[in-house]
Formats: sequence, structure tokens, C-alpha cells
Amino acid sequence: MRRSHLFLSLILLQACSTASPARDAGPPSESAAPPAGVAGKPDGTLERSYRSSVPLCVDAALRVCREREFQVRAQDRSGDQAASLRAQGRSIDFTLAFARTPAQRTRAVLQLQGRALAENREEAVRLLDRLGEALLEPRD
Repeated sequence: MRRSHLFLSLILLQACSTASPARDAGPPSESAAPPAGVAGKPDGTLERSYRSSVPLCVDAALRVCREREFQVRAQDRSGDQAASLRAQGRSIDFTLAFARTPAQRTRAVLQLQGRALAENREEAVRLLDRLGEALLEPRD
């Protein structure tokens, strides 16, 4: 429980610290835009944002995990502003954290765990795609 609070605190701190420079930097260049609306980092972290509230995102994520036969190992809800869940499948293990942004969007950060990060990235992208579909989000 303490680790999930620390993880959520770090996510919120990162969101707050990265929001200001992005506003000052102007519009992002098209060459810097990640493919298919997914912001990815080499360490196995994927990010997306959704219009839906945090509770709706968590409920949809739980449904998607059940559909894809992922076992939810832990879940933590911190009111309507933040939540996280940890799930595991046959070959994938991940933590999915949600935080409400000042722009009234929910930021979802999926952190892959384990050794096969490159192989699991496609599965993680499909999971985020399916979450967007469950939330009736428009495709980018």
C-alpha cells in the first residue's frame, strides 16, 4: 500500500513538473509526435490521456483486464483524482496509474515490468487501445 502511494506521488509530481515547461516551449513539432497517440519511453513506460474521469477509467481498465484474462493483483483508489492497478497476464506484468490533469483529462501511465519489455510493448499498446475503445474515446 505504501509503495503504491509513493508511485502515485511520483506520477503526480512528474505530471506537475512537466506541465510548465511544455506550456512555455510552444507547440510540439510533428517529428517529435509519437505514433498512434501513444507516448512511449525506452524503459517500458507508455502514456495516454483520456477525457473520462479517473473512476470511469479504472472501471473500464478492470473490464479490459478481465476480457484479456489478466489477473488484477492490486488496486488503489485515491478518491476521484488518482488510482492505480497492478495486473499480470501470461507473459506481461504491468502497473497502470491514472491521475487527473489540470486540463480535465485523465493521464494513464502504463509501466511494464519484467525482462521482455520490447516484446510486451505491443501487448501494452493493444491494452491502451482497448481501454480507449471501452471509454468510447475517439481514435487519433
